[in-house]
Amino acid sequence: YALTKRSLPPGIRGRDMGKHRFKGLQESEHIYQLVIPELPVEFPALRSLAGVPNNIPEQLTSFFGRTAEKQLVQHKMDSSRLVTLVGPGGTGKTRLALEVAAARINNFESGVWLTELATIGDPVLVPQTIAASLGIREQPGISLPVSIANYIDQNSHLLILDNCEHLLNAVSSLIDHMLRECPNLKILATSRQLLGVDGEAICQIPGMSVPNFDSAQSLDELVDHESVMLFYDRALLRKPDFKITSVNAPYLIQICHRLDGMPLAIELAASRANVLDLQQIAERLDDRFQLLTQDAGDAQSKIQTLRLTMDWSYDLLSEQEAALLKALSVFTGGFDLDAVESVCGDSQIAPQLEILDLLQGLIEKSLVYLDSSHQAARYQLLETVREYAKDKASVSEETAIFKRRHAEFFLKMAKDLDSEMQGFGHSETQAAALNILEVNHDNLRTALHYLAGENAGVELAGALWRFWEIRGYLSEGRESLKRAMRNSNDLSPEHRARALEGAGRLAWRQGDFEQSGPHFQESLALWRSIGNREGEANALNGLARAAVNMGDYPTAQKWVEQSLEIQQEIGNSGGIANDFNTLGEIARSQGDFKRAESWYTKTLSLFRDVGDTAATVASLHNLGYSFLNQGNTANAGSLFCEALTIARNLNHQLGIFSMLGGLAAVAVEQGNVVRGVELFGAAEVVGRTHGYAGDRIDQTEVANRIEVAKQKLGVDSFDHAWN
Repeated sequence: YALTKRSLPPGIRGRDMGKHRFKGLQESEHIYQLVIPELPVEFPALRSLAGVPNNIPEQLTSFFGRTAEKQLVQHKMDSSRLVTLVGPGGTGKTRLALEVAAARINNFESGVWLTELATIGDPVLVPQTIAASLGIREQPGISLPVSIANYIDQNSHLLILDNCEHLLNAVSSLIDHMLRECPNLKILATSRQLLGVDGEAICQIPGMSVPNFDSAQSLDELVDHESVMLFYDRALLRKPDFKITSVNAPYLIQICHRLDGMPLAIELAASRANVLDLQQIAERLDDRFQLLTQDAGDAQSKIQTLRLTMDWSYDLLSEQEAALLKALSVFTGGFDLDAVESVCGDSQIAPQLEILDLLQGLIEKSLVYLDSSHQAARYQLLETVREYAKDKASVSEETAIFKRRHAEFFLKMAKDLDSEMQGFGHSETQAAALNILEVNHDNLRTALHYLAGENAGVELAGALWRFWEIRGYLSEGRESLKRAMRNSNDLSPEHRARALEGAGRLAWRQGDFEQSGPHFQESLALWRSIGNREGEANALNGLARAAVNMGDYPTAQKWVEQSLEIQQEIGNSGGIANDFNTLGEIARSQGDFKRAESWYTKTLSLFRDVGDTAATVASLHNLGYSFLNQGNTANAGSLFCEALTIARNLNHQLGIFSMLGGLAAVAVEQGNVVRGVELFGAAEVVGRTHGYAGDRIDQTEVANRIEVAKQKLGVDSFDHAWN
């Protein structure tokens, strides 16, 4: 297009189709369509990876060879719904699975979805992690495995489950359930051992093809081997003028042969091409890897080969770099520079100001990689490298120190950002605070595990419940709070009270009002025992909300009036706004919409003043419904639109669900039933996939309006409209 755009004949032009990634290409390419008068212009969507829903990451390096393995995996997929790629760490199972998925992506209309399990240590989190990769959250009263099966149902999906070996029982059980319930589902798994599920097809993934060690080969014959091409490509990244010659070719044959074609080992060796020639690399392998002279044909020998390669790479580090690598093994799922400097910077490794230089050295040696998929720079260890570093660190006395620092760092992060969840902080926006917690969720889980049995563990869980609520981790949050309180001895009344408040709130969000009430009641008693007036008022408000949803309005009125009296006494504007909102709920639930409008108007004004963005969404929602109940659809629609925009910026799933339902109701009331169908379909899907029960009043109102719209159109479900 660049060559021809200035010389096209009159009337002919190029139509910009955007960037697309096609199978076989490593990166997205800008595509143009030639538009010619009197010829068709509109065609079916381009069959690129972006044309099918997926979360396959764009690869930053070239993929070499594996033709036989790709054909084998694809053949197995034709005859089996579960195909497991089995082999030791470092054989390239994950990359091969992604390449096969990209090649087959157009066979799965409903999408291809990758779930990375390497950072998950708790088997309980397997369903949550798979659900998150699909965009599913739990439904009230329904287990996540059932929710996942309901979501997939008859649709054509391909799931890629990566690194299953450490969660074998949990993964196998869930796979068995999904395959039985979802006839059009196929699963591509990677593991160091088979999963043991009925119908599982196994593909053993060996090392790459290597040159014959004992016979001379021409350069043309040499580059036919996958391991040679991989080494050459990765060496060029380090040394742009790298060449294979008749002089260094024998050493390259030694390297590839003695590393048994293991992709990770070859990449680590190639990363030295800018500081060592091939003879030096081969000699270092001779010196370090005595086992490489043996036949490395079995899996155990390959694991030893990989470990020895790691030993070699580790031994080339400076003392400070090696110490930093061991310390980095305490992180899970990535980290930023601030975290590294805070956790690892000390007299034992290096001062904080020198950590960046050491980190840069580890990146250059391919032991740490820069994850540029986030707005701010983050770093990550390859899982094999992290496991190796953990093993090295386990014999070090400093390990406990870094684990403690890691837990304390993320505890402080959660506490600092907790005020952002409430909207009263000044350093970051509420959306930014939520995103920081989201990207560090794996590290926060690790910190929770480490702090189990301590007051600090309850303190951390108590600081995270607002994040869990807004982002939809309801079941995980409730279980984490329960576990923290159960395992902690001599618990601080304040920490327990705050955790109980979170447990009550999450139970309320799931519609478990019988559980939320007792949590708030116990929290109230603890706050009163230590004289914390704000905590007491918040617990009273929680009790009032639970009572509203149980239909006990006199009790709700009593609780909220007591709460409001305290909040006004201590001058807590946010707390006063919460109580005004609850008073509005009481009025609205009893049909007094004008009075509800008055309370909601005051609520919205206060939440805007204190800058609580998430609460502003709820206030706009409630005020919008009070207008809708009075027939004022114009004002209701305006408020719902404003709230939906804010909710999307926050990734506030409850807010998105509620606003779609509200806008659908407005459309139906204004006579635009078709638009109402589309919006109700969206609301049904979002609400079902995220598992929010929400407010009993809204549930009833939305459900009634849905039924009216269905009757008008003569349909049973709006799923078709959303699809």
